[in-house]
Amino acid sequence: MPRTTSVLSPSMSHRRAVTKPSARSKKGIVVSQNRIASEVGARVLAAGGHAVDAAIATAFTLGVVEPWMSGAGGVGMMLVREAKTGKITGLDFGAVSPKSLDPKHYPVVGGADGNLFGWPQVKDNRNTIGATAVCTPSQPIGLATAHKRWGRKAWKDLVAPAVEHAEKGLVVDWYASLNIASCTPDLLKDPGTAKRFLRDGMAPLPPAAAVASHVTRLPMPDLAKTLANIGENGAEALYKGPLARAIASDIKAMGGFLNEDDLASYHVRVIEEPREITYGPRTLYVLPELNGGPSVGMAFDELKRIRKRAEAKPNGK
Repeated sequence: MPRTTSVLSPSMSHRRAVTKPSARSKKGIVVSQNRIASEVGARVLAAGGHAVDAAIATAFTLGVVEPWMSGAGGVGMMLVREAKTGKITGLDFGAVSPKSLDPKHYPVVGGADGNLFGWPQVKDNRNTIGATAVCTPSQPIGLATAHKRWGRKAWKDLVAPAVEHAEKGLVVDWYASLNIASCTPDLLKDPGTAKRFLRDGMAPLPPAAAVASHVTRLPMPDLAKTLANIGENGAEALYKGPLARAIASDIKAMGGFLNEDDLASYHVRVIEEPREITYGPRTLYVLPELNGGPSVGMAFDELKRIRKRAEAKPNGK
């Protein structure tokens, strides 16, 4: 049964109570940033798939319906717990820079870049925008590795919903419009991104309230073809053959460093013993190195130190 979770949110002048329904299930829950993608994963579970199947279908669909922080051109990681044995395995398919990349091409000019992580400012934002920011797209091969090791449902069937949504097009709601608008200057720098996301050089707007029954979409036929190729021929289609050559050629033409060898040589790291973080009676498992796992570990270590200091004071004061 749904429950209601309340959160007190402080502001400058008052505190606001925010409530939202909280779902419970004995047969699994699929959570993602987008409702459409989560529904795809839930349908996989309902059709007899397990958590890995649902994660694969959700991830591919999410790259279509919410492409600004996910997608086949991105990277990823996965932790899987096998119900029968309790064994936990990690897959690291994180970012790998092109072999020919020259760090001298990315001079630091001072200040912060203003993006999510606040990295030092690099000349022309070469490390975050455009072809010079492209690393090996590893999400598809990471999901394929998980499917080969644990998958139950057919690979093609798990990719199919993403193909369908790419053909229909991205639904332009207020959130999509806001994200596209915030990146318009960068999108205009590349004809491909401008064609896909902009209309007459501007971010598309969601329908007005008076015509709420109408849906504005941004069709993605090229992405649909790529995903259909991956679904039909496996993730290898992105790393070797005509598609890989086309990707490498485009990146080179736009001034980037990614080449065919970078695509063909990428491999997923299987981590048989992920890092354990203990706090009280609980144990968390995270991946080491370049992801949020070590930061979570640091946070819990600090919580332990704070708790230890508090317990050492007289009367806990």
